[in-house]
Amino acid sequence: MGFASGPFDDFHRSGRTDWHSTLKKLVGKNRVAEVVKENSQKLVQRLLEKGNTKEGIDPKIILINTVLTTTTSFSFGKNYEDDDPEFLQVRDWIDEYIDGFLYLALKYTTLDLFPSWFGQSDFYFNLWAKSPLQKLYKAMPHFMTYIFEQVKEARKGLDKENPRHFLDMLIIRADEEPRWGYFQLAATIINIYAATGDTLSNTMLWLLMTLADNPEIQEKMHEEIKEARMKDPYLNPADIPYTRSVLLENQRRNPITDSLAHMVSEETVVQGVVFPKNSTVIDSLIYAMTKAALDHMSITLSGNLALDGIRVNSVNPAVVMTDIWKKTFDVTDETMPVVMEKFKEMQPMGILSEEECAHV
Repeated sequence: MGFASGPFDDFHRSGRTDWHSTLKKLVGKNRVAEVVKENSQKLVQRLLEKGNTKEGIDPKIILINTVLTTTTSFSFGKNYEDDDPEFLQVRDWIDEYIDGFLYLALKYTTLDLFPSWFGQSDFYFNLWAKSPLQKLYKAMPHFMTYIFEQVKEARKGLDKENPRHFLDMLIIRADEEPRWGYFQLAATIINIYAATGDTLSNTMLWLLMTLADNPEIQEKMHEEIKEARMKDPYLNPADIPYTRSVLLENQRRNPITDSLAHMVSEETVVQGVVFPKNSTVIDSLIYAMTKAALDHMSITLSGNLALDGIRVNSVNPAVVMTDIWKKTFDVTDETMPVVMEKFKEMQPMGILSEEECAHV
């Protein structure tokens, strides 16, 4: 799936170098700044047009449109209007891709957790057959075709000494490095669209909500930016320390994701547990912290309440078939017994917890 995923080998390292090289070359032409400035102005205009009503607006769709048009300008050098049919189609593909991506990540996570035979079973296949993951599979061929068409157009005016956008850089690199290929190229572009369309638009949405609730912060940022632009129209980061602090704090308070998958580059032993080379490691910091917090809260409460004759326990069950599991794997009352038996086979003691455990 492009250089955004896979082993961190020389191929992926060179791909990331290409990304930074593109930024440097385009920054040298002020192309990145021009794209951001143009789309930022459009964003402000759209918010003013749609937001000056008593009813107010949900700015998310405006933010998504702006982020995706900016991504398209950077990737292909194309500028879309919000109502352009081709742009609306691209946005729909991105929506379907993002809807299915969570389930794709969950699918690969479970593959690493369970025995290999389980991932090859009809039972496991049927778990995903009716999930939103199918949206991703449906959208991918159309999105790939769209990107291949952009490649054809880009080749017509390609100048290796003067790349115009990120796609030009990828084409040049693919011509030099056979391992790239057109699938890797297209998958990389799709990853960029998916990452910016979801994470960046949601980060900006949280920022708008925070500033709306704190007008004094908004005013202070406005004054700082206004003074900084008098020195440098493109804004020197050193001149806007308060604004940068607010942006960083927004990301800290409202993280879009708390973890990413990592791959072990060599066999590693952690607290007696062996992680073979090339193992995928996915750890949710928030999940781990909340579980640990509950255990320690139980210990503290048990000490405080012991003198009153009150016992405090912390329950750490195995799989509990709650509504979350049912919706994720499309489990019905009819298929529940079969599903539970399959999961029992994967537990060392062969014991699963009843749903009531989740409501204790």
